[in-house]
Amino acid sequence: MKLMKTINKLCKPAYVYLVISVLSIIIMIIQNVGNTNTFCVGKYTNDVSSTALVFIAQILYTTFWTFVLNSICYSGYKNISWIIVLLPFILFLLIIALFFLENIVDGTDGCNCGKVKGKCTCGNGKCKPGCTCDKCKNKHH
Repeated sequence: MKLMKTINKLCKPAYVYLVISVLSIIIMIIQNVGNTNTFCVGKYTNDVSSTALVFIAQILYTTFWTFVLNSICYSGYKNISWIIVLLPFILFLLIIALFFLENIVDGTDGCNCGKVKGKCTCGNGKCKPGCTCDKCKNKHH
């Protein structure tokens, strides 16, 4: 088949992107079986005119970016192609690291406890379950 020959000729970054995208689309198709006007991704849903159109758009988007990544590779910029493929994952990990770093620098455990005008805010439902309000010395369950 011509399609398989084309896929086999893709450079590694374009191939990796294509595989990840196709797997994602398959998972979304499975999740949306039977839906005609509601598109679901994980726990999020959205009303759409047609889920089939959403999948057609995703396939076109994937095809376009696979072509772009492959063109970048064969123009001699394979590293740029890899950066484009890996950038979303790198940014995701960076954001998670920043959340952890914020809690370390803050010295907090993510609890929202404290005093306002000399009164403990822990009893006002602002603390997460299990948080200890150091300022008020209260343990919340």
